[in-house]
Amino acid sequence: MQTSVIDIRPAQAADARAYLCFLKAVAKETPYVALPAELATLTPLFTEFLIASILESQQDVLLLAFDQQQIVGAIRVNSPTEQGLTHISEVSIAVLKAKWHRGIGSDLMAHLLASVREIGNPRRLELTVQARNHRAIALYKRFGFVTEAQLAAGFYAPETGYIPVVQMCQLMNMDEEI
Repeated sequence: MQTSVIDIRPAQAADARAYLCFLKAVAKETPYVALPAELATLTPLFTEFLIASILESQQDVLLLAFDQQQIVGAIRVNSPTEQGLTHISEVSIAVLKAKWHRGIGSDLMAHLLASVREIGNPRRLELTVQARNHRAIALYKRFGFVTEAQLAAGFYAPETGYIPVVQMCQLMNMDEEI
C-alpha cells in the first residue's frame, strides 16, 4: 500500500522541536528502535544544535518524512570522526507506527541512498536490526544490504528478555577514489 503524499527533505534547524517530539513518540510506541536514555532530557535547543552539526557535516545526513506538517519518519547516517573510520556510517531509520506498511521506510531509504551516492561518501553503510524485525530486514535486503553477522543477546527488551540482532552493511561508491 502506498502512502498519501509524503514530503521527504533534509532536516533543518527549525525542525528541532518537531523532530524531538517524533523521536519521543517512536520511543514510546515501538520495541524495535533503541533510542538513548538521554532522549528524555534532550531539549529543543540541543536538538537544533544536533541538526546544525549534521548539516555542517560532509557525510552525515538526516532526512525527514512529512505528512502535512507532521514528521512521520526519519532516516539518519551518522559517521565517526576517528582516523581510518570516516568511510563508515551507521544508518538508523524510524517511522511512526500509525504510518507503518505505507512505503515511507522504502521512500526514506531510496532518498538516503541517492544522497549518499551524490555525496560520494560514506563508502560503507552499517546498521543493526533486531532479528525478530523481519519486515525491516526484508527492506534492507531489498535495498542491497547484506547480513554480516547475527549476534545472540544483542538487544535487551524488558518484556521479552535478550533478543538476537542482525548486523548488515552495504558498500557504496567503491569505484571512486577516496
